[in-house]
Amino acid sequence: MNQNKEEEILNRLKKEYNKIEPRDEFGRELEDKLVTKFSEEKKIFWYPIFGLIITAGLFLILLLNWDDTNQNASKPEQQPNIVSNEEIEEANIAEPENYTEEAVVYDLKAMLEMENAITPTTFPIDDPNYLNGYIEENTSTSYKILYYQVNESTEINRSQLGSQDEELIATFSAKDYEEDSNSLDEEFTDNTDSINVESGEEMTLDLGFDIFGKYAEDNLRESVNWQEGRWFLQVSSMISDKMDIENIATQIVEFLERKLLPAPTVGYVFVAYDEGGNSVEVNIIWMNDNVVYQLETTEVPINALDMVVSVE
Repeated sequence: MNQNKEEEILNRLKKEYNKIEPRDEFGRELEDKLVTKFSEEKKIFWYPIFGLIITAGLFLILLLNWDDTNQNASKPEQQPNIVSNEEIEEANIAEPENYTEEAVVYDLKAMLEMENAITPTTFPIDDPNYLNGYIEENTSTSYKILYYQVNESTEINRSQLGSQDEELIATFSAKDYEEDSNSLDEEFTDNTDSINVESGEEMTLDLGFDIFGKYAEDNLRESVNWQEGRWFLQVSSMISDKMDIENIATQIVEFLERKLLPAPTVGYVFVAYDEGGNSVEVNIIWMNDNVVYQLETTEVPINALDMVVSVE
């Protein structure tokens, strides 16, 4: 058989092969048709070639079918864009309406220059108001943040928040006295020497949970003083108001059985009701190593304590 005859048979073979559509039993049909069609050639020489072509064709068809079947499976459903932490932070800064309480806390803390700075993370915000804040002092050894409740979500760290209603929730500050230990002793003592809880004296009060307080009074004010661990606490009011400060102290003790204040070298909680008993000033100050932290607020005592408990 000359070369032209071989090429003609091969071309006929390819044309017949291309006419066959793949079906479930396409392998057997392909083989039968090819053998029947070209049996008259009786060229055993071509059978191995037929076998190779059939095998390659079957493999190609299986590959194409597999690709069609699994095309959708290989392409996952379109997912929402994954936003990085950096993009979230940029969005928060660029779009004040995105400011959640957590974002305000995080961004203000990130602006502080002092190493290992800590701040409250929970604030008593009334719905539908928002948290905002302004850093009044910011150095490598000290900082002071004013936290506000506002009726619109706006850019943080602005000295003037605008014409909207705003309410100062708390002021939180820290100062490192590592290089000025003499001032530490003097300033800390001046702010904390008014609580006396010496035991063995008269007028002892049972505040619950094995905590006992001491009642004291002077010409104008009365107080209940007690100690829990390294914390010294005091609730005071005007004698003329006849407030039940013992009950307030009991509520604070109960709260502190459920939540823990930071572990200080020493700490103080001052709760002082103004005349009339309708407003209160809470001053919570503690020392940890050489750093003094202080939270000042006019929130009710439990809210003030809750802010300090959340410090991290």
